[in-house]
Amino acid sequence: MQELIQQLQEKAGLTPEQAAQAIDVIKEYVKGKLPPFIAGTVDNWFAGMAKESNAATDDFLG
Repeated sequence: MQELIQQLQEKAGLTPEQAAQAIDVIKEYVKGKLPPFIAGTVDNWFAGMAKESNAATDDFLG
C-alpha cells in the first residue's frame, strides 16, 4: 500500500494524506461496482496490501 501512496505522491503531486484518501475513494468505488458477495474481497485485498507494506517497513527497521 505504501508503494501506491508513494506513486500517487510522485505522479499526482498529492500529500500522503491526500494519497491515502484517494485510495479509500477508489476502494469504495470499486466495491460499489461489484456484486455484494465479491465486495468483501476488495477489503481483504486492500488489507493484505497494508499488511505487506507494514511487514516490509518492519523488516527494514527491525
